[in-house]
Amino acid sequence: MEPMSIFDLQEYAKDNGYNKGKFLCVNENGVFEMQWLDAYYGLVTILQPEPKERGFVTVKQLVEVFGREQKYMPTIGYED
Repeated sequence: MEPMSIFDLQEYAKDNGYNKGKFLCVNENGVFEMQWLDAYYGLVTILQPEPKERGFVTVKQLVEVFGREQKYMPTIGYED
């Protein structure tokens, strides 16, 4: 599977495991492992590196932090 934008990944997750799919984000800030809490609403939790506080971020916040051109790679928890 090819890396995709967060919006394409969100659509993919809606169709293939929106409440359990994990994915990676690799950029100059490091490697981030994330998981959908609910792709329909665009809610994501960061698994690694372990955040100081548990919670969630939105797709909009990911775009603000990593930029619109950032690519994400789905890993496990998606149906084929």
